[in-house]
Amino acid sequence: MGLGYGNHKANTVSSKFRSIAMPIKSYLVHPAKGKKAALAAELDHMKHCEVLPAENEDVLILITETDSKQEEEALRQNLEKLRDIKLLALVSGFNTPKNA
Repeated sequence: MGLGYGNHKANTVSSKFRSIAMPIKSYLVHPAKGKKAALAAELDHMKHCEVLPAENEDVLILITETDSKQEEEALRQNLEKLRDIKLLALVSGFNTPKNA
């Protein structure tokens, strides 16, 4: 599909960016009852994760940034193993080019 300009060069450029893109995703994390602080600390210690606690709700905001789709998949599998997560909802996800 490329950049939408209808020429092969645009498609090639777009493909190059996809191969070096960094997946960035944001999630709403609903912790198990009474586990918000412990879960926030656990997530904060995980590679590729940044946690922001919501002040008025029993929910965490999780931002992940990985260097590849393979790292993103490994991170997703690790998140699924955490027992203190009651619900993990993807809010937004996109790829951004790495800084060379």
